[in-house]
Amino acid sequence: VEASVVADDGDTVVAEKKEFQKGVQLPNLKPDCNVIALTEEIIRQCPVIPATKMPDISQLIRYLQKRHKNDPPRSKQPPKPSAEGAAPKRQQRELANGFIEEPFEDVCPPPSGKPATLEEIENYLEMLYEDEQRRVESTGYILQLCRSPVNLEELMENDTVLGALSRLLREESKTNMQLTINIIYCFFCFSAFSKFHPLIHKHKIGAFLVENIAYELHRYKHWMKLLTDKQKKAQASGKAADSPEQLAFTKLKTQVIDQVHEQDKVLRVSLYMLLNLAEDLHTESKMVKKGLIPHLLTV
Repeated sequence: VEASVVADDGDTVVAEKKEFQKGVQLPNLKPDCNVIALTEEIIRQCPVIPATKMPDISQLIRYLQKRHKNDPPRSKQPPKPSAEGAAPKRQQRELANGFIEEPFEDVCPPPSGKPATLEEIENYLEMLYEDEQRRVESTGYILQLCRSPVNLEELMENDTVLGALSRLLREESKTNMQLTINIIYCFFCFSAFSKFHPLIHKHKIGAFLVENIAYELHRYKHWMKLLTDKQKKAQASGKAADSPEQLAFTKLKTQVIDQVHEQDKVLRVSLYMLLNLAEDLHTESKMVKKGLIPHLLTV
């Protein structure tokens, strides 16, 4: 807490700064508790915390929920059933507030094998320079590390890994959708905390996302045109389901549906990450100047 006495000319006459810490008990911290309501209650009890810190506080609550859930029971009483089935749909949509607990299992399946550890980070770095499958596996491991907030500080110091990720993102975003999803989610985890935003700006991830969104929307239009042309040829050939034109249309339709499904994941995490970065008005202004608004209307 810092208190200052300012003179009429604007100069500080007296300034005093003291460290202040206040503990807040969370008796209602349960797997099915309302994180937003609990965050608001914490800010209400601690007026010195600005409202702009809500995403950070909410993320810490989520982390505590997860840790509490993984702790072994302290008594022999059977654990009470949680209401996980009742809340996830709403909680999944709270990603805009900077939560890292997005359902990653649906977006980026963890690689097979042992869990990721910071001790293996150099091995994951080497895998980024191997074949496509190994690169995807490596980014999956790194994503596992990024999902835990306690790892972000150390990962931030490893500029070699982050530089390799940003390079791969630019080089292979147009050809490898799964790799793109993994890498964007890695940087999204950093975007959940304001203190890491300079890191994201350093690697120019925000500018890339705006450009990539424009590319993905253009690619979607191209897919739709191809699909429409194939459909017209199939209709002109008759109603036979086994005609070459109809079979070609069905095959292309299946491929487009799969591609659009993956593309939706890229667009979703990209927009949520830009929303996190836009808490800074200067950054938000730069997004507008780069033409993001028309893309939002298209999406």
